[in-house]
Amino acid sequence: MKGSAMPEITIVTPGGQVGSLHQTSSGIPAFRPGAENVIFVKSSNLGATVLYFDQGAYDVKSDEHGQRIVTPVPSNLVKIDTQRGIAVAPDDTPQPLPQFEQRVNDTLRDLRNEKTRMDLLAAEKLRREASLWSVAKENRWMILIALAGIAFATWRLLRR
Repeated sequence: MKGSAMPEITIVTPGGQVGSLHQTSSGIPAFRPGAENVIFVKSSNLGATVLYFDQGAYDVKSDEHGQRIVTPVPSNLVKIDTQRGIAVAPDDTPQPLPQFEQRVNDTLRDLRNEKTRMDLLAAEKLRREASLWSVAKENRWMILIALAGIAFATWRLLRR
């Protein structure tokens, strides 16, 4: 969906097998060779990894009519809404790939719009804070002490 489709990508995940030693981790998606997946990837120090573990992995399969359907990777873990920081019921409803892509694009557009709005608000706040009046208000005691010093120095100079 973003960039060009790649026939192969290496994803770094915890767990695996070396000789007879085997480690598995809950919530880590398992991919099968030749399977088609939609995954949300983030960069880590070790390489690309699936964003939010199995919450960022989806299987793509064809239904009986040949339509490509997206389904979240099955999991028994609690799903977390990272925006609100709460546990939510998983949305495991299969959906056609074009509908899934549209939802992703709509969400990305909304996030970009929200970031633009927040950037504008931050710029406006910075502009207000950088005005001469706001600087004077913030430093009023220093200005009063400086004016008192100037007045005292002028009075001493005029007395001579």
